[in-house]
Amino acid sequence: MSAHTCYQVGFAGVACGIARSALDNFVDVARNKVPRGMKSPIRDNAVVQSGLAQAEVNLRAARAFLLQSMADIWKDLVAGHSIRVAQRVTIRMAATHAIHKAREAVDFAYNTAGATAIFEGHPLERRFRDIHTVTQQLQGRLSHFETVGAWMLGADADLAFV
Repeated sequence: MSAHTCYQVGFAGVACGIARSALDNFVDVARNKVPRGMKSPIRDNAVVQSGLAQAEVNLRAARAFLLQSMADIWKDLVAGHSIRVAQRVTIRMAATHAIHKAREAVDFAYNTAGATAIFEGHPLERRFRDIHTVTQQLQGRLSHFETVGAWMLGADADLAFV
């Protein structure tokens, strides 16, 4: 495997870890935070409940796709085969997807926690900065989806970062 493939998987793993921590932090906040003018904690809000469930399932699904893709490739590598372009494209797609689903989960947690999350030193403030740093790196470029789509359609695709 190339360094590109390792970086893709590594950055996606970091992103998923940041999101996991942010969602866990959010649950702690949601159980106790009663927004100004409200009578109950945000955990009792159906929109918050639905948003949390969606963030959780999207994060888990993205992580599972990445791990399953790597497991399939690993079997081929252990059997003595070289990584194929199709496998590299799958990892690029899975890694970029995981990074952005992780960002969506963190954004949900940060935005839903409200002003509680904006203060330096609060775990959600740090996770917000960290995930947005990951998405600004080469591995988080949304243009990777263009490359994957072009390759899937048989169009001219620059595979430099695949």
